[in-house]
Amino acid sequence: MRILAAVLMTVMLTVAGCSGNTAGSGTPGATPTFNPLTDPTEVPLLLRQELGENVTVRRISLTNNGFSAEVRDPQKPENLDTYRYYGNTWDSDPVSMSMSDIENLDRTTFGLGAVDWTVIPDLQQQALAGLDLEDEEISVVSIDRIAGQQPRVYISVSGARGYGSLISDARGRNVEVRRN
Repeated sequence: MRILAAVLMTVMLTVAGCSGNTAGSGTPGATPTFNPLTDPTEVPLLLRQELGENVTVRRISLTNNGFSAEVRDPQKPENLDTYRYYGNTWDSDPVSMSMSDIENLDRTTFGLGAVDWTVIPDLQQQALAGLDLEDEEISVVSIDRIAGQQPRVYISVSGARGYGSLISDARGRNVEVRRN
């Protein structure tokens, strides 16, 4: 009985160490990271923790192992920087922009509070159910703003039978699911 219990415990620890997302190359025992697709409410918290309370973004892209955000520089509002959070680590790079991009920043950026982060998992489920692509998975969830419009959520889905998307406003309303 003790041998069986020891074997079961070893199997459970091995499975626990190998499942989920891990930092680095996915080596068992590496520090686990969170999955922004299953827990998107962590994204604005991490951005505020790293960059301060008043974060303004042009685009945020969530994947199952991290996220990136194009963030407007509060000291130089004509500048954007891409911040990436993967494997519990931050890095950043400047974004090269055209004059028209710079001129449109007020119309294409938004604060993190403009998004209802709690509706994103439900929108993902709506996308998967509405597309029925066989072996489908969420590729990326993007939150952005087309000049002059309200922020939106764009969910890209790929599967064995094609690909599709869901688009809604940033509050989870006005949902449109389409197969491409």
